[in-house]
Amino acid sequence: MSDPLSIVFPQSSPTEDKEYGSPAFAELCVSIKHHAELVEQSFETLVNLVHTSSSTMSYDFLNLRPATHPVMMDLALAINAVFSHAEKAFMKSYVAFHDLAGCLCGYESGEMDSIPFQIVTISNLAIARDALRSSIEHIPHAQNTLQTAHLQLTEALSFPTGVNFALRHVIPAVLLPGYINRRVETLGHLSPLLQSITISLGALYSTLHVFTSFYLPMFESLTAQRMEEKRNDPEFRRSLHDVSFPLYQAREGLDKLAHVDIIQKVTNSILRSW
Repeated sequence: MSDPLSIVFPQSSPTEDKEYGSPAFAELCVSIKHHAELVEQSFETLVNLVHTSSSTMSYDFLNLRPATHPVMMDLALAINAVFSHAEKAFMKSYVAFHDLAGCLCGYESGEMDSIPFQIVTISNLAIARDALRSSIEHIPHAQNTLQTAHLQLTEALSFPTGVNFALRHVIPAVLLPGYINRRVETLGHLSPLLQSITISLGALYSTLHVFTSFYLPMFESLTAQRMEEKRNDPEFRRSLHDVSFPLYQAREGLDKLAHVDIIQKVTNSILRSW
């Protein structure tokens, strides 16, 4: 079976180097989607735990939301900055080849009298490169924000310290105020959840570097001359679709963290009762 990358980018895609062939490319995109989903799941769990453990129905002075909400908001913004740029990059890369295949079909059927290669492909790939660079640059900041959030949330959720938490070691949990049990539970989950997000961001950093260093230059090697040569080649059009599909898969995983959802989860958490 022919390698779609080798068909579309014959000068840049090594036909015998399986390390960077189409299977490896598809696996890379699946990995990006996977780590994005792990971050989304961990963050949603974190929002729910911090929200419920920051509240108490008994006394206003025990309500910790004024302390925890700004921390969660900063964390949401930092994560969103990474994924909004990454989602834009993969969306533009997907469009660059998916729409190009559509233009070739329109050209062959006579619906189009020319192929807008510059607008459809070159321009979108240029936007994708800038967006990828921004995403990679934001990852270290997001990781630092995670470390800061860990310290701030631990400090906030440990209030009130001393006797109340010490009592949990000698008194059954069912006899203690609910807010103490909720906060102790959240503190127990805090490190694993934040560590999971940190690990996934590190993996994303590595995969985006591979994509930027190898696959994006390969994509940018496609020329208008090559398009003219292959404009009536059905295998070439199929290969364009095969190249675009993994890009769409990656974009699909990045989407939830890229838009307002992640911010809205935190914003809504301070508005609803637990």
